[in-house]
Amino acid sequence: YMGLGFAIPIDMAKGVVSQLMKSGHVVRGFLGVGIQPVDARLKKLFNLKDQKGIAITQVTANSPASKAGLQTSDVIVGFNGKPITDFAGFRYQVALTPPGKKVTLKVLRQGKEITIPVVVGKMPSRVLALGHDTFKFDKTGLTVANITPNLRHKYSLQGKDGVVVTEVVPGSLADQVGLKPGTVILEANKKPVANVSAFKAAVKSGGTQLFLLVRQGGSQQFMVLDW
Repeated sequence: YMGLGFAIPIDMAKGVVSQLMKSGHVVRGFLGVGIQPVDARLKKLFNLKDQKGIAITQVTANSPASKAGLQTSDVIVGFNGKPITDFAGFRYQVALTPPGKKVTLKVLRQGKEITIPVVVGKMPSRVLALGHDTFKFDKTGLTVANITPNLRHKYSLQGKDGVVVTEVVPGSLADQVGLKPGTVILEANKKPVANVSAFKAAVKSGGTQLFLLVRQGGSQQFMVLDW
């Protein structure tokens, strides 16, 4: 014990344990939206009365959210009759909802409050496994992540392949060769990288050199980092 503590919401822990006992695996609810908390800037942008709710930044095609009619710039303020109090809490509520169950969302759209029923879907296994995976490569000052709907929207990414650069340390090797947040790495050391795990494996095979094929600014190019 080093004075560090980690907290897991008790409802989520109970739900996970129950599913593991019944079926041996975990299934999570899925809406198919990119979201972010409403801050002071978004409150002003959407002309909201208070700084509450979850703003929808993207709606995935053919997802439960898309089929229900949710739209980008909608602000979710209620879930099944209860107000949205925090970002993490909303994600937990959705994740714990059994696929196939109908829920109601209270949404603010262009100043009007509407109620939208949504049938929650099953989170795709690739989203569940890779959604928040990142890798910080300290030797190069480079941090990469799997491409999630939120990151795709944030960096206006095209295509489905590769991992995206989310951080570059100023003055680092990655910075010196021109890598920047939003760059998509397609290959590392001549090996395709479909996710962070593949990127890490490719990095290990290169010794003291990292040979990259990247997509940046609409074009593809090679970059080499030596250390």
